[in-house]
Amino acid sequence: MEEAPVYVYLTRHGQTLTNQTGRFVSGRGNTPLTEEGRKVAYAVGLGLSGVKFEAAYASTLGRTQETARIILSQSQTSRDLEIIPVEDLKEVDGGSYEPMSYAELMTDEGMQFSGVTTEEFTNQFHEKDPEGLAESYEQMKDRAFESFQRICEETAQNGGGNILMVAHGGINSMIAAEIMQEQELEPLDNSSIVLIEYKDHTYTVLDFNDLSYAQKAQEKMESPDPVEIYLTVHAETAADAAMRLNGQLDTALTENGQAQAAELGKALGIWSLRPCMPAINSRISIPHGSSWKTAR
Repeated sequence: MEEAPVYVYLTRHGQTLTNQTGRFVSGRGNTPLTEEGRKVAYAVGLGLSGVKFEAAYASTLGRTQETARIILSQSQTSRDLEIIPVEDLKEVDGGSYEPMSYAELMTDEGMQFSGVTTEEFTNQFHEKDPEGLAESYEQMKDRAFESFQRICEETAQNGGGNILMVAHGGINSMIAAEIMQEQELEPLDNSSIVLIEYKDHTYTVLDFNDLSYAQKAQEKMESPDPVEIYLTVHAETAADAAMRLNGQLDTALTENGQAQAAELGKALGIWSLRPCMPAINSRISIPHGSSWKTAR
């Protein structure tokens, strides 16, 4: 059976407190997003708001779950999707090194953080961990890449489409490295996207470390489109017809007032007068006559 193409928006979680303070990639720790992390995740959601997702997945750690919720909250079509937790998408286990900062690791353990491949970066923790708890690259790949492939294949069999998957820097880099057969990749930024196509049983990385969705949304937030506000006066009321002061009295529209409002509504072609009145104030915000350019 021919399978439909799948597009995976593989997203790294937003900035966390440990990312901000330069601690070791928090691995299995459940560190919350910073305010900046939430802001950028929100911008990513705005940038992806027009993408219809068939499903959404995230690791079981809080920072990925929160990032996924923020992104989906801005979606025009996928806001109500359930976020499916995937245990195997959790970050690589740093073992006894997780509480340490990069500075401490470089001084005390002689770790290398530049000029090394994704595989070498991961394996040095596994090899040097005195307690033998840190995960190796192969161990991480065996669980996470297998789950990634299973999700893609199941989605293709069910009609394909776009899926949102929020995971971690180590996991996302490993998946991209395996598909591209390229280990010397730049580190992934928080909230960046690796766009992957699965088609005809073949995986292709279309974009890597893409921050354009967030950047475009942030630019729009900083320079929003102009908004025109048409301030209108209600149509004729019984008090108006009797030349009395309306003030805060809740007086109904006259037949003439309703005709004015209906005529203006027809002229604008935006809305039609309904027989029921608003619950709080029975006046309808339409100006006297139909000569003003107004909008609801």
